[in-house]
Amino acid sequence: MHKRILSLLLCISMIVCAIPLNVNASELQQLRAEELPEIIDSSSAIAANAKSIEEIVAQYKFSAWQGHGFAAELGNNLSDKVKGKNAKIVGDNNLLNGPDRMIINRDGTAIFIQTKYHATASSGIGDCFDGITGLFRYVDADGHPMQIEVPKDQYEEAVQLMRGKIKEGKVPGVTNPDDAENLVRKGNITYKAARNLAKAGTLESITYDATTGVVTASVTFGISAVLNYALCRINGADRKEAIKTAAKEGLHTGVLVFGTHVIASQLSKTALKDAFKTSSETLVKACGNNFAESLVKVAGKNAAEVGAGMTAKTLTETAAKALRTEAIFAAVTVIVFTIPDAVDLFNGRISKKQFIKNFAVTGVTIVAGTAGAIGGSALANLIVPGVGTIPGYVIGGILGGVGGGVAADLLADYIVEDDAEIMYALIQDRFAQNCEDYLISETEANNIVNELSKMLNDKLFKDMYQCEEDKREQFVDDLLAPLFEKEVAKRPKLEDLTEEDLRNQLKQELADVALIH
Repeated sequence: MHKRILSLLLCISMIVCAIPLNVNASELQQLRAEELPEIIDSSSAIAANAKSIEEIVAQYKFSAWQGHGFAAELGNNLSDKVKGKNAKIVGDNNLLNGPDRMIINRDGTAIFIQTKYHATASSGIGDCFDGITGLFRYVDADGHPMQIEVPKDQYEEAVQLMRGKIKEGKVPGVTNPDDAENLVRKGNITYKAARNLAKAGTLESITYDATTGVVTASVTFGISAVLNYALCRINGADRKEAIKTAAKEGLHTGVLVFGTHVIASQLSKTALKDAFKTSSETLVKACGNNFAESLVKVAGKNAAEVGAGMTAKTLTETAAKALRTEAIFAAVTVIVFTIPDAVDLFNGRISKKQFIKNFAVTGVTIVAGTAGAIGGSALANLIVPGVGTIPGYVIGGILGGVGGGVAADLLADYIVEDDAEIMYALIQDRFAQNCEDYLISETEANNIVNELSKMLNDKLFKDMYQCEEDKREQFVDDLLAPLFEKEVAKRPKLEDLTEEDLRNQLKQELADVALIH
């Protein structure tokens, strides 16, 4: 019981510590229009990374001595999914002589598959038969033989070997040697490709990670788009403009998350995946089973697998893997999301102070979002066991990320003045000077401000900062001049004042004076 209480308190603290409790409405208004979307995008990346965590944890098996076999299972399964098949990995339950994969047909029937990726076809087919009885050992609950999936380049030889086994009567229930073509399944990848799939940096490995990364990127796109759409509407944007912004931000975030997924997946195939192994397992044990179960469920295990198919040791080890993967993914996310700022810094579009501030805010957002996601999943698992894990992960990630990011940004504003604020102050100064030069009225000034506000964005401020300091004033004047000229052109044209007009008016004025006296 004390561990459940500890786990609950830790989950609550993870979420609460990430939310700025002293931020009021007036302070939130200080956030520039460009800052909150960036925080939302970073939070969306963390909230949607559960699928990436599941994929990466599954790849931890690649480091085992038979790792290329697990890689073959995942690779063939992914290929079948891409082809539109309802394919699943079912071998994680370690059932003796059970299937590795399963494909559910449209009529509801299932095809059970045992994947055999050996160096030779004879070794792979030979492993399908019992060492004592010599009989085929992979049959389903109804006694039907499973399909044996072999490397693409070994298929023809494997079929011939299976023919021989059938002729020898080694496959119960199968007497026709021609059935070997149905009993042996041609894999989607070769033996060499499976081995390369289990390694970092190979074409096969990167291609696989890129394909799975599309899924996470699409989920992130959805979350980011919805949140940015809501933000735009709250800020007064019309529906069309809000949709345009939401799609743009969603795509931007999706691309960054795609890169994050590929890099994190590649790193998981290196020794980095075992870093902090002892400390992560110690933390999981200290937080109790609920905390561990929530992490394992985020990693793709269902309630049945967690409840019956895992020992306490396995639960701790799998949860620790998920926790380390979260850490890797968070670290890579910070780096990837900072790359655009690094490019701007290199090109002189932002200052070093601005880069450091942006990096700090992004880092806090990612860390707070990760803490919120883990805490939210564990807390939701306590409230609604099993079902609440993923919703809690997403909600906790968004609340923790946005809350932590907003708090970090507001705190940083007290320390570092944004480049945009410095540029904006110069624009204000030149605007006032132009108002004097053009004798602008209040109504005209308001019209110009409305047009100018549509032009002020992060890109413009960066372009302005990129100019040499002594040329920024000219940059602003070039920006404002067309706006002032356009507004002044609206003034009604004055008729020419002639000498005759003045003479007639003076006669009238003098006549009035003479009449009075």
